[in-house]
Amino acid sequence: MRSRLRVVGAVLSAAALLLAVGIALATVVVPRLMGASPYTVLTGSMRPTWEPGTLVIVDPVDPAAVEVGDVITFQLEPGIPDVATHRVVGVNVTSDGRNFVTQGDANASPDADPVLPEQVRGRVAYAVPWMGHVNSAINSDTRSDLVVLGAVVLIGYGAWQLGSGMLLRRRVAGESRADGESRDTAAQPDGHGSTDGQGSTDGQGSTAGHGSTAEHGRRDAG
Repeated sequence: MRSRLRVVGAVLSAAALLLAVGIALATVVVPRLMGASPYTVLTGSMRPTWEPGTLVIVDPVDPAAVEVGDVITFQLEPGIPDVATHRVVGVNVTSDGRNFVTQGDANASPDADPVLPEQVRGRVAYAVPWMGHVNSAINSDTRSDLVVLGAVVLIGYGAWQLGSGMLLRRRVAGESRADGESRDTAAQPDGHGSTDGQGSTDGQGSTAGHGSTAEHGRRDAG
């Protein structure tokens, strides 16, 4: 029973570790390697694609490469830090260049103003549900500290799991050897054969008559 509980515990621990590593990779490591930026979906304008609280990873993109169907994050006004994340539903080409018509998936009509190339912050590469709540709760400095702390915790936990696994294997191997030695000892004869040395009868022959011989000689066991 204990061995089963240990196995279940090990599986759950490994699953939790993999989940934590996956979240860290998706929300911190990969975006940094890509040069991407995380943004939190704050409203329901992109339902059912993304619920509020979803973390979207926005990859820098050349505005000339933006196409209909892409989801982009853009400044609401040029030079203003406030942004929105909507889908491109149209591309206009004018004498002043390209601009984009955007619309939230849940909205009935396109956004009022077209998006200029200089407003585009990037194109959404992928999204992670619920992690936007965490992203909104901490600032960039705290996030960096948490990344370092999380890395230390994950490395320490992995080392602990590895050490525990090695100790468990040694303990199981020792118990197996002990069980094998016990079985070998139990299988050894006690020097008197498998019976009490008197054969399969009581040593008095098959009858009690006086004409029979008193069979006192011992038989070989087996």
